[in-house]
Amino acid sequence: WAPGDIDLLIEAGWQARARGERGDVEQLAQSVLAQMPDNPDALVLLGHVRLDQGDAKEARYLALSALSVDATHAEALRLMASARLSGNPLGSLFWHYGRVMSGLKDTRLILTIGLIYLAYRATLVTGAWLQWPETVINLIIIIYLGFFLLSWFNQIIINRMVQKELKAFRISREY
Repeated sequence: WAPGDIDLLIEAGWQARARGERGDVEQLAQSVLAQMPDNPDALVLLGHVRLDQGDAKEARYLALSALSVDATHAEALRLMASARLSGNPLGSLFWHYGRVMSGLKDTRLILTIGLIYLAYRATLVTGAWLQWPETVINLIIIIYLGFFLLSWFNQIIINRMVQKELKAFRISREY
């Protein structure tokens, strides 16, 4: 197959995934991997299928396989983090919030400050209405600030997590 053909198959796989056609995505990814076992795009595509099927361990393995070929593959990094955090409800929330915020680029700081302010005001109003002690209100505000700071450093945390996992990873050609 020519490189252009493989690119078309990968693009068709992403489009099929967007339409929710998991079987087609898997078939397209497998056909690319049969010709090019080290294709990071096909590995990631297959990894997303596995994650959608609930197999986070296999999705993580496929993401690491793609990263062993291209250590800067952005979608492989996202897949690995998604697979890693998918089993933890709080981790999943943290990951999705960070993804949304990273897409906002320039407005991220303004939006973050606005959300912190709204959370602060809502806590004050709710605390006064329910007559919470000041200690409880302060604790909730600290939790909000911690969550937003963690989300602000989301990419740094994810990159360190990926680097740590890559050190212990060994690739196999059995997909």
